[in-house]
Amino acid sequence: MYRLKLFWKYFVYQLTAKSKKGHGIHSPFVFKLARAVLNDERRFSEFDRIDKRRSLYLLCDREIPVVDFGAGSRVMKGSPRKVSEIAKYACLQPKYGELLFRLVRFFQPERIVEFGTSLGIGTLYIAFASPNGKVFSVEGCESVAGIARETMIQEGAANVKIETAEFLALLKQNRLPFERVDFVYFDGGHTRETTLFLFETMLGKINENTIFVFDDIRWSVGMEKAWKEICSNPRVSLSIDLFAMGLVFFHKGISKQHVVLKY
Repeated sequence: MYRLKLFWKYFVYQLTAKSKKGHGIHSPFVFKLARAVLNDERRFSEFDRIDKRRSLYLLCDREIPVVDFGAGSRVMKGSPRKVSEIAKYACLQPKYGELLFRLVRFFQPERIVEFGTSLGIGTLYIAFASPNGKVFSVEGCESVAGIARETMIQEGAANVKIETAEFLALLKQNRLPFERVDFVYFDGGHTRETTLFLFETMLGKINENTIFVFDDIRWSVGMEKAWKEICSNPRVSLSIDLFAMGLVFFHKGISKQHVVLKY
């Protein structure tokens, strides 16, 4: 039932969202972001490296024990699971991975946190885009995190540290290595409660230029509710809805706004 509603929502989104080319966008900041990041069609060499890694995963029949935290997977159930299945259903797709890369490349954050490493595909997009930044990625399942660590070594992503932990426990124990963060990518948990806990906790570590990126904002009714609550938070100055992904900014001195852009 939710999938049918999602198709309808996507249809409405396509009809009402503003063009990423900048037409009809009044905010200078959003206009610049749309033209420089969302509308950037350049093919970077790093994309080919990541595509090759993804292909290796998709061909890998190795089975590993998997423990689900949060909402788990709609498609994959039980344990063990094939690496190829995890790559197919749980890893960030190229369209949004390349967007993540362009965002990080444009803003060049130094202190980056990722919630939900999975096999490390999204992590590579981030790490390659900001080679001078430090990436701290958190994954709940040790066997999955182990593969991601191997990948970081093989791909030369020395700026990444992957920690195995449940998100809530890690934050409650104050185990993040940064007192302040510049970029946070939320791609795990996928429940309203977990997403809001992560958001509200990480609010204590932001600066005016911090960027939050939320994946799968329409993954479920609960995720949609969480996204709406995040956008309405008084500390959020700008939120951008890209249908599957949401961007959040905290700039001071600008009127609060919510923008829906085609992507």
